[in-house]
Amino acid sequence: MFNNTSSGHHLSIDELMSASSPTCPVCGSNEDDIIENVKAGCAHCYVTFAHILNPHIERMHALRIPEPPPEYADLLRDYPTFGDIAVSTRIRLARNLSEFPFPGAMNESQQLSVFEQVGDFLGGIAEGDAFRVIDISDMKRESPFEAASLLERHLISKDLFHKRGVCGAAISPDEKVSVMINEEDHLRIQALGEGLSLFGCLETVGKLETMLSDHFDFASDKDLGWLTRCPTNLGTGIRASVMLHLPAHTDSGSIHGLTARLAKSGYTIRGFYGEGTKPVGRLYQISNQQTMGLTIRQIVENLNALVLRIITREREIQHALDDHHPGYIDDHVWRAFGILTNARSISGDEAMQLLSAVRVGISIGELNVPIGTIDSLIHRIQPNTLCFEAGRDLSEPEMNSVRATVLRKAIKSSV
Repeated sequence: MFNNTSSGHHLSIDELMSASSPTCPVCGSNEDDIIENVKAGCAHCYVTFAHILNPHIERMHALRIPEPPPEYADLLRDYPTFGDIAVSTRIRLARNLSEFPFPGAMNESQQLSVFEQVGDFLGGIAEGDAFRVIDISDMKRESPFEAASLLERHLISKDLFHKRGVCGAAISPDEKVSVMINEEDHLRIQALGEGLSLFGCLETVGKLETMLSDHFDFASDKDLGWLTRCPTNLGTGIRASVMLHLPAHTDSGSIHGLTARLAKSGYTIRGFYGEGTKPVGRLYQISNQQTMGLTIRQIVENLNALVLRIITREREIQHALDDHHPGYIDDHVWRAFGILTNARSISGDEAMQLLSAVRVGISIGELNVPIGTIDSLIHRIQPNTLCFEAGRDLSEPEMNSVRATVLRKAIKSSV
């Protein structure tokens, strides 16, 4: 089921992650100049803008770009999840039932039929612990904060949350797996994992997709692969993403160069809630854009290699910042820790920035707090999740007070 391919060309991992200056130190050309003209301003531009020019050179002269070096296999063995920088992983597969129109063209009767068929099937599996099947429209009426909390915890998408008609989700008891029903496609099968866990998530969604495909006939084409409502998802239908904490890239300004390189190479970098959102707490989602031309396994392996390069580069930049500003990181970390463990009122934006600083302190060994505590707090302190746990709507002052209490108690109890 994971073998759909077609042709395509993207930058190699080495080209993507090659260090470069935003401007050429010799002639002053910038990345925009090179991208617009595809011509070097001087001899040194070939070093400064190698990540832009090398793909063109490769095509013109058929140069062989080397594969990722073997030492990354050792990194995977020694640091299996890279939890100091990789916060979480998600893999999603888009699939559609062959006998129905895509959700955007379905009438209410067809929407209901798909929802009931898929919901009944998922509600009866999982070896005794059935998936919880949710009608989003009903939940928004009966428990609006719970519905919005599902969005904040990445169990459903923005599109599903705002969609009208018969749609919903089936969520596993441990909330590591969810299947969105009648979103843009009939099924969006997704698995969530901690740290860098692309291959574990791939195994999970693969097993569930096999179970579903044994029961339902998915729409496919021998040339186009799995058929989806949006052509951008044709082929494998996979979107794999890793949430990375990149404070050094952010503080140094290197995030802009990384964003440009990813945009030109079949990957995308987005904010905390995905497409159209801004990064908060220096958290970014890195995901594939290409869904055709490679197998699912190849797409996941390439993203995994790219993420390892970004993680390595993040550590290098962090060491450089610490060398140039000795003591700055320690002071920043301990100030944040002091506020989070003593504040009686704190806004959401401030809390995310402070949690980011504390996460840096944990990653460099300055603070002895389980990193899982910080990652769980990222979701617990979101507005609707706080209201849901409180059982009522909270005013802004109340929310800031409750948020401070949650942060203070959770961090102090874990030290």
